[in-house]
Amino acid sequence: MPGGEGGYSDIGSGTPATLKDEDGKLLASTVLGPGTGSYKCTYTLKFTDVPGNAAFYVFEVGRRGGISSSHEEMVKNNWTVSASLGN
Repeated sequence: MPGGEGGYSDIGSGTPATLKDEDGKLLASTVLGPGTGSYKCTYTLKFTDVPGNAAFYVFEVGRRGGISSSHEEMVKNNWTVSASLGN
């Protein structure tokens, strides 16, 4: 799926995604896979070989700013993060 339009043109298949610890150390990186949907697009991505010992994890896609989750939240959510852009 191509990137979004207007204010979302920086998000699309192949957009880089990073996972950092509370100190900003890069733990893992990947790219967005193909998106599904039209008006609201959903992307799935997977980080592999992530150390499970950070107090906080910061997930970031492209230049959109980070979303942080504590270690406890990550375990509780089975190491899954959800995010959305727009309305």
